[in-house]
Amino acid sequence: MSTRTCPSCGAEVPTSAARCKHCFHDFLDAPPKRSSGLILLAASIAIMICAGAGAMYFVLHRQAVKRNVVVDEESASIIWTITSSEGTSTERVPFSDIKEVEFVVGGSRATWEVYAITREGDRKLLNAADQSNLQDYAEHVAALMNTKVVEIRNIKDFEEKYTVEN
Repeated sequence: MSTRTCPSCGAEVPTSAARCKHCFHDFLDAPPKRSSGLILLAASIAIMICAGAGAMYFVLHRQAVKRNVVVDEESASIIWTITSSEGTSTERVPFSDIKEVEFVVGGSRATWEVYAITREGDRKLLNAADQSNLQDYAEHVAALMNTKVVEIRNIKDFEEKYTVEN
């Protein structure tokens, strides 16, 4: 008759026995499955690789844009400089090409926004803020350009104005 070794006490027990005759170990209970530390390690590494790849994709493809606007009284022009991961671009518009300055309360970007409107109808952002009212800034810029300030109280007024005029 063939025997097997009891995992609990080490005694030789017949293979047909349901229990060990020395320690009463139950051979019919399925042995507990042990999780492999190697699988856990591989899964952890895979998760870290995915998270790292996602972070790298975000960093490399995110276009951090820095905008700078200078209202230059000396050259009588507005200079927009935009710096991004693709490079730097600059645009200069003379004061004479500005039709009016818009002061927007409740704009789409911020609570207060100031735009320069060109004679061709282009709308270019000069400044935006949530913490401080830009009305004095808008009036100052308009005075430098010798033009008027148009105040817009909300987006609905803005859409109606440009639907009718354009």
